[in-house]
Amino acid sequence: MNSIIVSADNSSIKIGARGRDEIVQNIRMILTTMRGKLYLDRNFGLNPDLIDTPQLQAMVKYREEIINQIEKYEPRVNVVEINFTTNQNDAMNGSLTPIVRIEIKNGVLL
Repeated sequence: MNSIIVSADNSSIKIGARGRDEIVQNIRMILTTMRGKLYLDRNFGLNPDLIDTPQLQAMVKYREEIINQIEKYEPRVNVVEINFTTNQNDAMNGSLTPIVRIEIKNGVLL
């Protein structure tokens, strides 16, 4: 099965997405939503308390958060790898952008 790279960018939302596009969009929503912001499910998203954590410690904790959230809210995939990217501006303010490589589980109909 081929792996898929998902980044926490600000891509537009496609209403009625299906198959692979739906899965990628769901994971992007997990990566870009802070926990407590979704009214009907306050546990959805990433923990905002990690925002001021030192960068190396934050990367370890965010990896765990990302894996747990994807396992709970998008069980059709396996997380293969999580990396973080920063550009020059991000490095100055400590911002991390997760890049997640996933594989769709065998038997999932798209």
